[in-house]
Amino acid sequence: MSLKCTCIGTPADCTGLGLSEALFPSLPDLVLSGINVGSNCGYNIVYSGTVAGAREAFIYGIPSASISYDWKYGDINVNDFILAAQACLPIIDGIINAIKNKTNPKKCFLNIDLPTDIANHKVSLVAAFKYILLNPYV
Repeated sequence: MSLKCTCIGTPADCTGLGLSEALFPSLPDLVLSGINVGSNCGYNIVYSGTVAGAREAFIYGIPSASISYDWKYGDINVNDFILAAQACLPIIDGIINAIKNKTNPKKCFLNIDLPTDIANHKVSLVAAFKYILLNPYV
């Protein structure tokens, strides 16, 4: 039997409900919020719903990351999200390995902003994540 449910609310509401144990018998190892359209850099991080979803998990003590895709206004299609998701896979794999090895940053959540030209930035994204893992207090 598989459990299927829908939650209509802000990303933080959905995260909070998912972590309340009202729907699931145990807590997840990792919460991912996103991929949303639009950058969550600078002041945008303060009012981003995607970031709020990751922040809610952090408040519960669950490792989390928000993922945003910086897109060209008026020029986005499903293939952009496929590329963005593919670019995130090595980063997510790195996060999961860090959690298993207990080397993940403990006093923060991660905010991943994918660049517009995602196809040409995959290596630098992985390098940036490795830098964060090696320097968790930056």
